[in-house]
Amino acid sequence: MSAPGCEPARVIAWARVAGWCVVGILPTTVATVRGADDLSIPVMVTTIVLGAGVCLGLDDAAEATVAAVPTPRWLRRATRLAHVALALVVAAVLTAMVAAVGGGEVLPDLGHLVALAATTSAAALAITCRLPSDGGHRTIGGAGSAGALLGVLAVAMLSLRLTWLPTPGDVGSTGRWWLLAAVLGLAALPTFDDPARRPYRYDHGPTSRRPRQQTTRTGDRNPVEAP
Repeated sequence: MSAPGCEPARVIAWARVAGWCVVGILPTTVATVRGADDLSIPVMVTTIVLGAGVCLGLDDAAEATVAAVPTPRWLRRATRLAHVALALVVAAVLTAMVAAVGGGEVLPDLGHLVALAATTSAAALAITCRLPSDGGHRTIGGAGSAGALLGVLAVAMLSLRLTWLPTPGDVGSTGRWWLLAAVLGLAALPTFDDPARRPYRYDHGPTSRRPRQQTTRTGDRNPVEAP
């Protein structure tokens, strides 16, 4: 029998991952079925949504119970992320096949799409790693994914006025997307393995729920509850 924490695929919420993949490929699929020739925007939306879903691998309801296993926490989390990332890559490949079969004539640059996905994934991880967790009972991955989508949308809107910001669809800004992805990835590293570095942490250990002890003072007939 394998030790807890060594089989990360079993603790991943695959139903959430599958639902996120369906939502991600939906824009490209609908545009292809409707016979659109320009699939640039739907494919970019699909790329951004799928990229944001990688942090769903950080949700683990058994994380608090396997804290004492020999496998390092960062390795367990990285392995779960790799499983989810593989599922998202499969969804992206299926989306590309749908677009190719549909005969889309205008498609975005592949390198630009990879940069978009990397930036969104890094943003989702940076947000999720800073969210408070109570040992896996809260779905912080979904919150991080939503925050990453809002962040990319904000950058896209601000780039209309601030020309130095990267713009979705602008191949010339691919390098700036990679730079932003690197900055966000570095921001996620300090809290990826050590939850104590998060701004808040919930403690549901046995010491937080122990009953108050009763003590008797000298000369008192009634016991007094100790704080």
